Amino acid sequence: MHSDPGVCLNPVTQDNGVRIPKAIIDQLELEPDVQLEVRGEGGPILLIPVSTKPTLTELFEKVTPENLHGEVNMEPSVGDDAWG
Repeated sequence: MHSDPGVCLNPVTQDNGVRIPKAIIDQLELEPDVQLEVRGEGGPILLIPVSTKPTLTELFEKVTPENLHGEVNMEPSVGDDAWG
């Protein structure tokens, strides 16, 4: 775990932003504009990267004629489920 005693609140903004040292950003492989969950229950303040899952609409927007595939049948037909 990396700690830096030089980290302080940045009073430039009204919400007192926190600057994260580059060494920590590199170690955690954080990308610009990453969303962080902030937790603090009377002890240390934790900044936890939030994993954002794409919406169904965002996924569909990535479908193109080049990456669209046909039907895939993974199992044999059973009973009256024959699709021919």
